[in-house]
Amino acid sequence: EEFIIAWNNMLEKYDLKDNSWLKQTFALKEKWALVYGRENFCADMTTTQRNESMNNVIKKYVNYQHDLLRFFHHFQRMVEDRRYEESKAYFKATQRSLILSFDVEILRHAATIYTPAIFKMIQHEVSSGYDCSMYISSQNGEVTEYKVTSYKKLFQHIVHYDSSIGSVKCSCKRYEFAGILCSTYKKYHYKYNICRYT
Repeated sequence: EEFIIAWNNMLEKYDLKDNSWLKQTFALKEKWALVYGRENFCADMTTTQRNESMNNVIKKYVNYQHDLLRFFHHFQRMVEDRRYEESKAYFKATQRSLILSFDVEILRHAATIYTPAIFKMIQHEVSSGYDCSMYISSQNGEVTEYKVTSYKKLFQHIVHYDSSIGSVKCSCKRYEFAGILCSTYKKYHYKYNICRYT
C-alpha cells in the first residue's frame, strides 16, 4: 500500500502518468520492487547485495585461471578464514557488555543473546516503537486489527493479532524479510504486553 502511494505520488509530482515505459515497469513491480519480496527471509539484504558481497569475498581467494584442484584449495581457505573471523567476532561480542538506550526487559534479554550489530538494530526498533501511536481499527472474532502510525515518518502499518494462536503479524513484513521485529511489534508489545518476542 505504501509502495503504491509513493509510486502514484512520484507520477503525479513529475507529471509521468502517461509514460509508457513506467506503465510497463509498474506492471512488473513484483519482480523488482523490494516490498513484494518481503515474504522471504533475506537477512535485510537485496539479491544484488548478497551477490556482490559474496563475489568480492570469492575474488580475493580464487582466480579464474586456477584449475579445479587449486580452486577447491583456495575455496577451502576462504571458508576457514570466514569461520575464524566469525569466531573472533563471537568472542569479542561475548567479552563486552552492550549499552542499553532504554533499561527495559526486552533490551536486557536481547543484549544477552544477539551480536552487537543485531542488538543495535533491535535497539533502534525499540526506540522507534516509542515514536508510534496505535489504535484498534477492527475486530473479527479472535483477530484484532491495529493501525500503528509513526509520528516522524508518517507511515502507517497494520498489525493483526490472533488471540487464538497468539500470533502477531505486521504489514511491513520486516520480521519475515530481515528477521528483526519492527517498531510496530514493539509498540504492540508495550501497549498490550501479550507475548515476549526475543
